[in-house]
Amino acid sequence: MKNIRMRETSFRSSGEDRNAAVFDVFISGVSYCDGTYYIKRNKSDVCVFEYIRQGQGTIIINGQQFFPKQGDVYILHKGSDHEYFSDKKNPWIKYWFNVKGELVEQLVSVYGLQHVYHIENCPLRKTFEKGLAIAGRKDMARQEINGKLSLVIHEIIMKAAAHCRSAEPEHSEPVLRMKLLLEDRVEGKVTIKDIAAAAGRSTSQAIRIFKKEIGFTPYDFFLQKKVEAAKIYLLHTGMSIKEIALKLQFADEYYFSNFFKQKTGIAPSQYKIAGDRPL
Repeated sequence: MKNIRMRETSFRSSGEDRNAAVFDVFISGVSYCDGTYYIKRNKSDVCVFEYIRQGQGTIIINGQQFFPKQGDVYILHKGSDHEYFSDKKNPWIKYWFNVKGELVEQLVSVYGLQHVYHIENCPLRKTFEKGLAIAGRKDMARQEINGKLSLVIHEIIMKAAAHCRSAEPEHSEPVLRMKLLLEDRVEGKVTIKDIAAAAGRSTSQAIRIFKKEIGFTPYDFFLQKKVEAAKIYLLHTGMSIKEIALKLQFADEYYFSNFFKQKTGIAPSQYKIAGDRPL
């Protein structure tokens, strides 16, 4: 394997911008990752936008797992629990902006990206490079740089949202709303009334159109998402089975263990050791 050393070029805010509470790209840069690259945040106080120029890796956010590769964009939202790490054999080279302030949160919401984490084949390399060129300017005051970067981040969000819409599967709007609700509540509970309300349909209609388009009932889809989240926690965290059961809103660890084994054919304690490899 080629010997790759971790390098990073970053541009940090000097803190002199009085408008930073509204919008602040307080740090940005380019990372040339190696096999040791790993970052974890609990209840993140920043919104992170990253573009993968080369390589591949893994992100885990709010119980979901994604594998961003060359040409992909990912968004790590403010308030989320997340961790991400680069592949050891094919590490990332990536561009990134860590952004704080009310404006970026409002833009993410307005463009409907609150539940979007990974965007495949997103043509934003030039936009990210434009932003990094501005961030590195030595001849402008911080306030002027932040003003220009606010337009770049707006462009990133706008183009990312447009790309998501063009890549959406052919599901109806009610089904998409139900899917978003179920994925967002994977670490909680949801009732059939909640699901029907999200779809704007009666309970029987909601179940029927969801199963027709997705192939599962909403309940089965929700359980499938809980299994996926449980696998991530078992393999990538130090959480005990009891802690995972509580996080995913199971009555107790014994109910969770029986449920997990029923769905996967393997006990969670065994999966924690073997993963998806056969024992």
